[in-house]
Amino acid sequence: MSWTMTLDEIKARRPCEESWKKLRKSVGTRKPLSTVVTLEQILESNGVADAQWALRCIKGHDREIRLYAVQCACMVRHMMTDQRSIAALETATLYAEGLEDGAALSAAWSAAWNDARSAAWNDARSAALSAALSAALSAAWSAARSAAWNAAWSAARNAARNAAWNAAWSAARSAAWSAALKWQAEEMGRMIRGEGVYDRSWADNL
Repeated sequence: MSWTMTLDEIKARRPCEESWKKLRKSVGTRKPLSTVVTLEQILESNGVADAQWALRCIKGHDREIRLYAVQCACMVRHMMTDQRSIAALETATLYAEGLEDGAALSAAWSAAWNDARSAAWNDARSAALSAALSAALSAAWSAARSAAWNAAWSAARNAARNAAWNAAWSAARSAAWSAALKWQAEEMGRMIRGEGVYDRSWADNL
């Protein structure tokens, strides 16, 4: 299956006005709404954040998208201080591969949520720690609660926020945010091309 969608499918999902105008300008403002665009086009014209949002229009790639969610969450693996959050990522990976069922994924999500609730939210690391936990929760989000695209979008956003929050100064935070988005864009490109998500070596640090 291809990584494509129509302009009409995107519009039906109510994109923000700025992103919609940017895409229309790139595709051609006179093109009909039936025009097919690729996820790679959106990535190139609008950037990774809009491309992650557009995953909601993609059909037939739940496995790859959920593995992408885990990859994004693994960016902040070092901030996860409780085994329950780490286990949630592993379970999400197994679920994507068809090796665990929805019940196991839901149980892992619940355990990770208990980790998040018991964390010391008010200590010096609270902002970064909460983003790391949120990334794990998003990646392990039960299929009964959320689609794979939502898991990926949320995990990516939370992981990028953590990368920025974990930096000490404003300039460093901006650089960390940019670096995180650049990495996510590269990984999305690999996903679209059928690379990376089929190679589980990236999960060795789980």
